[in-house]
Amino acid sequence: MGHRRCSVWFAIAAASACGGDDAAELSQGGGGVSDPSAAATEHGTGTEADASPGGDASTPGSDSEGSTTGGGTTGPADGDTSSGTTGGSTPGYQPFFAMNCDDGELGTRAEGPDALASVLGDAEPRVTYDDAQAVDSVGQSCRSIARATQNFFGGRYLDVPPGIGVGDDVWMRHALFFPDGFCFGHGTISGDGWGTTKWMRIEFDNGDPGDRLTLQLTNFAAQGCNDTTEVFGATREYAGTANLRPPSPSPITTGQWHMVQWHVHLAADESGFIRFWVDDLYQGQVDGITVGAADREIAFVQYGDYWNGSPYEDVEWFLDEVIMTTERPDTLDAGQLPYIDPAARADDWE
Repeated sequence: MGHRRCSVWFAIAAASACGGDDAAELSQGGGGVSDPSAAATEHGTGTEADASPGGDASTPGSDSEGSTTGGGTTGPADGDTSSGTTGGSTPGYQPFFAMNCDDGELGTRAEGPDALASVLGDAEPRVTYDDAQAVDSVGQSCRSIARATQNFFGGRYLDVPPGIGVGDDVWMRHALFFPDGFCFGHGTISGDGWGTTKWMRIEFDNGDPGDRLTLQLTNFAAQGCNDTTEVFGATREYAGTANLRPPSPSPITTGQWHMVQWHVHLAADESGFIRFWVDDLYQGQVDGITVGAADREIAFVQYGDYWNGSPYEDVEWFLDEVIMTTERPDTLDAGQLPYIDPAARADDWE
């Protein structure tokens, strides 16, 4: 099968995937904290205490746009990627990053923004170009693997345009495909077992590591397998640890592509908020601090799986169609909230 050129906007390059992230996680029950351990962290060395499920969720509320929040507005049925308003037209906003996996040779190691951090070494590529699954059944995607015997930290780290801070908005979306029979579960490798896996992260410029806001998927069984996952919400780390959980999560099923998206309004006070979508299904809004201090800006972002441990079984999954923007999308969901249309593709801006 042929391939097309990957789209990357704002002339940014993927930063090198960096080191491990040995965590001191809050327990699933919320009452205990495991002993912190010093380790090399991404973008340098230091210690990290990653927040995990168990904290209190912020109470959803209203925002400056006056839109309905809390329970949220539900769009078309799960798996329907039609737009809430427009369709077929070129989006009127510009992403600072947009990529697909159509640019690589089938079966070869993914390169550049398509590649995720690897602990497998050169003998076994972490991510390869594959046409077993493709968004819209056209082209190819990036097949990723994770082994039950190895501790996975990673994802792809990206520099962002300078100056993104308080008062700004960021939309981040990627397409995920979990094959039928995928095991949503953690193994026995040290550091895992708290029921979630990280999939997108914003990190700020106030240290190494800096303050973090991390989107996680949940329903990962402890030393077992669950059949579905869902958006856990965003964990705020180093900005006053809190779990910002959407009020209306819906299952992310296997055997089909899903567009997982969040919209973060950056604020150092309670005017901040985060909205979540899976496909056209609005998961709701959570209000609260999204930046630890008014003078902080985004240093980089991350996408792709970040286990902080190992899966319970060897797994493979597929990623494609990553789009990020700070410009307000001109496509709206069924509740008239701006979002990246699930039907938008990286090639739309070529």
